[in-house]
Amino acid sequence: MSFGSVLAGPPESSRAAARRIAPDYGATSAPANALDPMPTFGQEGRPSDVFKERYSQSKSHMTTEVLKAAQVFIKLHTEDAGNSGDHSSFGFSTVAYEELAYSQLRRFVVVKASPKEYYCLCVPILTYSGKGATKKSIDKNAHAIIYTGSSAPEKLPDEQGMNKNPLRVIPVRADEKLDPVSRVNLRKTYPVEWNTKVKEIGHLDKSSHVKMISYWKTLMNT
Repeated sequence: MSFGSVLAGPPESSRAAARRIAPDYGATSAPANALDPMPTFGQEGRPSDVFKERYSQSKSHMTTEVLKAAQVFIKLHTEDAGNSGDHSSFGFSTVAYEELAYSQLRRFVVVKASPKEYYCLCVPILTYSGKGATKKSIDKNAHAIIYTGSSAPEKLPDEQGMNKNPLRVIPVRADEKLDPVSRVNLRKTYPVEWNTKVKEIGHLDKSSHVKMISYWKTLMNT
């Protein structure tokens, strides 16, 4: 089952951030509220070039099939940079009203599509800087392991409060693999417009899709 390309041009702040991407990925430094660094693409070229080549844009004739719940994708995500971190390093940009924004590539899972309004609701996939959901301030009950492959990775020692079943992703290609410490935050919901530039990762298997929707609805009502 393949959902194809999803969600053309990011908002101006994201577009500006994309232009600022530097060739050296090693110079990344995220603010305290950033959860994952920008993933690398090896030696395939400058990040801006790779972004243009590997991220597809939706067309006006696309149907709701490409935005079905359970699809997993990655997009350029921009948020308030906050007051901490090295704001001179990779990923930061100045937006309207001289405010500072931080941009990174982030993975999401679609939980609900709104065809009539041309957007979908998504939950983020995070590694929390490779530490999983171990931090005390994280609501472990709102998180679940999300993985590619035939079997789920084990929880980390400090994740014992995370009791939801792991969610399995069927990737579109064999080289699309999630980090073993990837966690999906089922409470934190983001709207994503259909005209956003994205790259498809895969989709949840049927059983995991049913579980995710059940978990998400329960959390939204609490």
